[in-house]
Amino acid sequence: MLELPCMRLLTFAPSHFSEKARWALDRAGLAYTEERHTPLLHRIALRRVGAGHSVPALVLSGRVLKDSPSILQFADEHLPPERRLYPQDPELRRLVQEYECKVGKEIGLSVPRWAYFYLLSRKDLMLQLFLPGVGRRQSLLFSWLLPLIRFLMRKGLGINPISTRRVEARISAHLEEAAQRLEGGKLYLFGDRFTAADLSLAALTAPLLETPGYGGTLAPFAELPEEARRTVEVWRRHPVAAYVERIYQVHRREF
Repeated sequence: MLELPCMRLLTFAPSHFSEKARWALDRAGLAYTEERHTPLLHRIALRRVGAGHSVPALVLSGRVLKDSPSILQFADEHLPPERRLYPQDPELRRLVQEYECKVGKEIGLSVPRWAYFYLLSRKDLMLQLFLPGVGRRQSLLFSWLLPLIRFLMRKGLGINPISTRRVEARISAHLEEAAQRLEGGKLYLFGDRFTAADLSLAALTAPLLETPGYGGTLAPFAELPEEARRTVEVWRRHPVAAYVERIYQVHRREF
């Protein structure tokens, strides 16, 4: 792996955006140290390094990359042209970048809002999701502050039954759109090779589909409320679920 000084990746254990960044760094063969944090307490770590308000953030020598698209583009600079996530063709590159942004908004921002509607009331599941890999002191603080953290997450993400139905519909609509892009036996969303569009869609939907190989923590399917399990089962039968599993098998398991 390529050693770069002081590379630290700040993440949440279950975060699909963190998985997206981790995947790109692994694919480029870049050595880094992952530092896992918990909601609310992560703000302290991010403030210390001059990052934004959300994970992932990649701390380099002299600069900080504050989101997953920036981290993907940085990782891409360390790959030969034939393996890059962003095509050299200007039009194809534009389409890939636009889709990466779109899937980030429509799937990336919707997944936590949908999932936490069902999970925030379950202390046991919240601890299973967020504490793996977190330091002892932060783990104790998170457990103690969990009632406050639940309140702030519900308020900050606008989590309620109406918004949950809305984001669920948004996720399903995007899966349908992705399936249309893959019609005719296409292996990839744009062009004839793996790009940032494929990586983004796979990483951001994998926790919903419980795709084998997902690098973040997951709530056990059997522990989910019945309503959530029914929805996940529908998504698992969607054609895009098979595409995501194939993408993980071919392009994630090699690292």
